[in-house]
Amino acid sequence: MSNLDNPAMPTRDLVEDCGIDGNQGPYLTEINAGGFTKRERACIDLRIPESGDPELDALIEKARWRGVVANIAAGLAANHTVSQSDVAVEAVHIAENVMHQLERTDG
Repeated sequence: MSNLDNPAMPTRDLVEDCGIDGNQGPYLTEINAGGFTKRERACIDLRIPESGDPELDALIEKARWRGVVANIAAGLAANHTVSQSDVAVEAVHIAENVMHQLERTDG
């Protein structure tokens, strides 16, 4: 296991339980919960859909897409380059081109 596969922020919980018959104990049992791996956390933060988990990668790609569209829309609206009613449509069109170029250049 590489360092990237270790938990990014591991958690440990103590759970109190009794013996099998219910009369012994209480005993404290430590439970380790991994959470996101370092690789998954980095992929989320950097919006790079290469975590190895298809569902997480799909969410990262969706967030990446929304971020690109939002930034383009903000730029178009701030510069008044298109009418207010066309900002969303134009932003999506430009974002499609940007994402296509990113995929072509492995960006």
